[in-house]
Amino acid sequence: MCIRDSFRAMADSEALRLKYSNSDIYDKYKPGGEISQKLYKIAEKIRYEKIGSDKFKGIKNNIQKYYRKK
Repeated sequence: MCIRDSFRAMADSEALRLKYSNSDIYDKYKPGGEISQKLYKIAEKIRYEKIGSDKFKGIKNNIQKYYRKK
């Protein structure tokens, strides 16, 4: 995987976070404990990437390529 593909996937993920994640709601339900917070953050990333992948084919391709190579 070339660096350009990695940047594209990371940029897509960040754009999806900005569009589909609400920081007020995220913070309201954020659990206590370090491990719980890490899992919560991962679950949130999966959630907004799934929403975006379902709506945008190009983003889906970029993210899938990134995770396959990772």
